[in-house]
Amino acid sequence: ADGKEQWSVLTTNKNNGDFDSGPMVDGNLIVMGSVDHNVYAFNTSDGSVKWQYTTNGSVVSTPAIANGLVYVAALDGYVYALNAHDGTLRWKFHIGHDINAPVTVAGGVVFVGADDYFLYALDGATGALYWRSPAGSLQSDGFVQDGKFIRTQPAVEGNVVAVAAEDTLFAFNVRDGALRWSWKPQSKVDFQVLTPCVIQNGLVSVGARDQQLYVFNA
Repeated sequence: ADGKEQWSVLTTNKNNGDFDSGPMVDGNLIVMGSVDHNVYAFNTSDGSVKWQYTTNGSVVSTPAIANGLVYVAALDGYVYALNAHDGTLRWKFHIGHDINAPVTVAGGVVFVGADDYFLYALDGATGALYWRSPAGSLQSDGFVQDGKFIRTQPAVEGNVVAVAAEDTLFAFNVRDGALRWSWKPQSKVDFQVLTPCVIQNGLVSVGARDQQLYVFNA
């Protein structure tokens, strides 16, 4: 290995085709979203476009690939499941708010957060909603008090799904979305933002702008 460039590729919309999404690789396929509203699948060997799928909004969410499907969200408020082989639509689920967060797939369930302050759990095969849980306090009128945008990737282990939302870390039950616990650092940082979290061996780890790494029992 010597760092030699193998290939590079431009999107079809050269005037507005920035890649703000991260890439996801599966076998001989690299999938990325673009602000030109397209999801692109490239061949790893030469960068040729295997397929592309057009949404109705910029795609800044990093996709996930599992069980022959590409799962990706867009700023048009939809979560999409696309056939990894040819990019045809399997299903889409309407959230109705911007989705900036990367998608996580675990145990056949799709987890994604949105700018409506909710974390969603969807059936990976059909797109049916299992549950949605608020990053904040849900009121009787449906308003989420002190709601937090969810723009980081959820982390899953066992029956725990954890996600960092602005300045608060939330942990929910995978099965029903019930809140297990939440935590907010007590630092005096003016604008506190948590990093994406990870779960491993029953521990949730997250970083913060107060120069601390925090680790919790899941």
